[in-house]
Amino acid sequence: MKFLQGADTPTTVPPQPKEAQAVTSSASLDPQAQQILEHCAQFYQGFESFETDIASSLSTTSDDRGLQNLLKTSNNSVHIAVKGSTGFALLSNSGPINISTFYDGKTCTHYYVKGNQFTRDEFVSPYKNLDETASGFLTSGAGLSPSFVLASLFKHSPLYFLSDGFVTQSSYLGVEKIGDLECHRIRLCDHASPFFIDLWIMNGNTPFLMQSQTSEKVPSAYGLANTCKYTNWSFNVPIASDVFVFHPPANAKFVSKFQ
Repeated sequence: MKFLQGADTPTTVPPQPKEAQAVTSSASLDPQAQQILEHCAQFYQGFESFETDIASSLSTTSDDRGLQNLLKTSNNSVHIAVKGSTGFALLSNSGPINISTFYDGKTCTHYYVKGNQFTRDEFVSPYKNLDETASGFLTSGAGLSPSFVLASLFKHSPLYFLSDGFVTQSSYLGVEKIGDLECHRIRLCDHASPFFIDLWIMNGNTPFLMQSQTSEKVPSAYGLANTCKYTNWSFNVPIASDVFVFHPPANAKFVSKFQ
């Protein structure tokens, strides 16, 4: 495994697109939050391979039992594995959409678990490295929610977190524990978005993203929030090529599009 130096050591800021530089110059960004984000983004851009599990859950402050039960059906769990520019896998373990994605460098397959159906296309990847592969697949619809937050860590700018534009405001909310781990909590928002995103990033030499939460800026009567927990991180370790190959289960049906 490869580790970077500690968060208190100056780091090189990844190059930002011109659009990001323009927005950053007029944004209200907390210096401490920005330093942590830049360190985190640089850390992620050093990967050659990685795996992680993501569990996503919707919650409400409402006492409405019907709404509470409905939100529970939206919970999902996925496993993600990426290897350079030649391998991507998103394995859906549960959830309402339940679609897994496999890319082995030549073929991209989407498998609809509940329908036992799959699509398959020859695909020449335009991506040159893991950073491009991870952000490309996770923002193309393969990952769906909650993967877009994770994808943002692999983009050129660590401040590009919201799908509609660059972050225009950030706040540092202090250190909190996720389990036994000390994490920096950072809040990000875009003036045009009705939501803000909180990130919990591990303190120290390995600033893993441990949790993210999307909440309403102005709480509605339902007080909705989407929380994602990221666990079982591994990076720069060998991943078997077979992980990225789809093996159809018994009676799985090839379709041109999902029914």
